[in-house]
Amino acid sequence: ARRLARRTREDTLRTLRANTERMAHFIERLGDEDLGREVVGFPGLTLADEIERALIGHLQVHARAVRIALIEGRTSTPGTHS
Repeated sequence: ARRLARRTREDTLRTLRANTERMAHFIERLGDEDLGREVVGFPGLTLADEIERALIGHLQVHARAVRIALIEGRTSTPGTHS
C-alpha cells in the first residue's frame, strides 16, 4: 500500500489503462460456455456473475471515490504527487 501511495497520477493512469486493456482482451476471448461455467466452491455463481461483481463492481467503487474527490475539489487523491 505504501508503494502504491507514492505513485504519480500519470503512472497510476498508465497502469489502469494497461490493466483495463489486458482484462478486456481476456474477457473478449471468453465464449458463452466459458461465461456460463459455475465458479468452483460457489454453487450458482457463474463466471459472468463473478466478472460483473468483481471487475465491474470494483471499478464502480473506484469511480464513486473519484467523483467524490472531484466534488470536494481535490486535484489529487491522498498520497499522490499530482
